[in-house]
Amino acid sequence: MTTRAAAPAAPLSAATLPPAADRSPDPATAPAGSVNPAAVIPATISPAPGLRVAALVNARAGTARQGGLDQLRAELREAFAAAGHTTTCRVAARKALTAAIEEAARDPEVDVLLACGGDGTVSFAAAEAHRHGKILAVLPGGTMNFFARSLGLSSNLAEAVRQVAGGEVRAVDLALFDGRPFVHQFSVGLKVRMVTLRRAYAYRSRLGKIVATFRAAGAALARPLAFAVEIETDAGMQRRRASAVAISNNPFGEGHLPYADRLDGGRLGLYVAEPLSRRDAWRLGLDLLLGRWRANPAITEASARSVRLVFPPGGRRPRHCVVDGELAALPAACEITLAPAGLRVLAPAPAS
Repeated sequence: MTTRAAAPAAPLSAATLPPAADRSPDPATAPAGSVNPAAVIPATISPAPGLRVAALVNARAGTARQGGLDQLRAELREAFAAAGHTTTCRVAARKALTAAIEEAARDPEVDVLLACGGDGTVSFAAAEAHRHGKILAVLPGGTMNFFARSLGLSSNLAEAVRQVAGGEVRAVDLALFDGRPFVHQFSVGLKVRMVTLRRAYAYRSRLGKIVATFRAAGAALARPLAFAVEIETDAGMQRRRASAVAISNNPFGEGHLPYADRLDGGRLGLYVAEPLSRRDAWRLGLDLLLGRWRANPAITEASARSVRLVFPPGGRRPRHCVVDGELAALPAACEITLAPAGLRVLAPAPAS
């Protein structure tokens, strides 16, 4: 994986971080609907000691609970201390976690907002880091951890802690759904049905959630729906019928689950599944799981700087979408844009 070339930069420390107010966007270049894009950021900076890290852990994060929350606190403290940084750690769930992330993002004494949880938790933390000019760090605490995978983090939580603590500050792209930031994927169709069905299943553990996810996916694939959509990109407009539309923060890589291998390419990935039969839907589900979706004949793929979707009125017009794993209301028309280099992350250096 490669990164854009960057001019030499001084090591980043707490003292060199400009206040959030100094990072206002240039109206001539800021993407429409952006919350508060950061100023021009070098692609990679080696942080000097002294960063102040606020770690926010989802109390329901499966990987964190497996190893023990006290152990995670100790690993965070030791790893960041070894790198010369200081940490605080707070464990919370649901609304308390949301409030804790918002509070840390507003705190002028915090340089790095570290989120341990699933893609929904990470996505919310990314939006707050973007809004308040913080550096984002993430740990894989969820079921799929797509954003953490894109950043090159290990699925082993203890190893991921060491990778982040010894990492570099990198600039990555941030996608926006009608101005709402997201880090991985926006989806309409099959994924919405799957997430809706999964909510109906009770589970108490990470393994239980994985089982619930597969049950919901099976039920969704057994009854694929189709809808009409108009898709407009910089390449033009097309009218389609589809069972699913997905738009990703940078195009997906090959040979693995659908996540981006790099997050600094400046393009959205656009994926459309034609109306599917039950058999076709099952084949697509298997291809996604095995990382061979690109060869599936039902999928068309493109990339774009922005995507506008319009859903004609009718009984089958989709009313909801999924944004980084979370259900959201879907208007009759929406726009997905990209804020290039709009988010700073503390993560392992990208592979060359």
